[in-house]
Amino acid sequence: TTCSLSIGSFSNCSFNIPSATVADHTISARDNAAVPNTSANQVYTVTGGTLSISNPTSATFTSVTVQAAAQQATANMTAITVTDGRGSNAGWSATTTISNFSGGTHTISVTNLSITPGSLTVVSGSGTGVSPGSNHTFTSTSDVATLMNASVGNGNGEYQVSPTLQLTIPVGSYSGNYSATMTITVS
Repeated sequence: TTCSLSIGSFSNCSFNIPSATVADHTISARDNAAVPNTSANQVYTVTGGTLSISNPTSATFTSVTVQAAAQQATANMTAITVTDGRGSNAGWSATTTISNFSGGTHTISVTNLSITPGSLTVVSGSGTGVSPGSNHTFTSTSDVATLMNASVGNGNGEYQVSPTLQLTIPVGSYSGNYSATMTITVS
C-alpha cells in the first residue's frame, strides 16, 4: 500500500510491515492495520535576553606642554559595544557623562571636552534605525552625550562605536597628571 506521510502528521493508510525502528524507539504495526490520524504540535518558548553595554576600561590622552596658548589633547577610545538580545525591538540609547578632570588640587573643566562618537559598526543585526550620536561638547558634569541609539522597532543585535575625545587645555592650566571619570550607560 502507498501512503503519503509528512513531517508532524500521519494520514490514514494501511501498512504491511511487522515492525520498524526509528531513532531509539521501536514502532510495531499489525499487518494491514490502519495508523490513526495524529499530529504533533511543536511549541517553542523564546525567552528574551538582556540589554547590555561593554565599556573601555580607560582612554589615554596625548601629552601636551603648557604654553602661552591653549593646547589640544586627544584620546581614541576602544569600541563601546551595545548588545540587545531582548527580542523586543524596544529601541535603546547609549549615553555618557563625564566628571571634571582633576590633577591633585587643580581641575580642568569638562566644558573643555568634546566627543565624536565616530562611525557605527554593525556586528550583528540590522543597521536600520540604529545610528551613532553626533559630535558633542560638554556643558557640565551632568550634560549627557549620546554615543549611539536605536529607534523603537529596531536595535536587536550588537553595535559598536569607537569615540574620539578632544580636550582643550586652557591657558593658565597647571602641569600635572589629570584624570576624569566617564560614566557610560544604555537604556
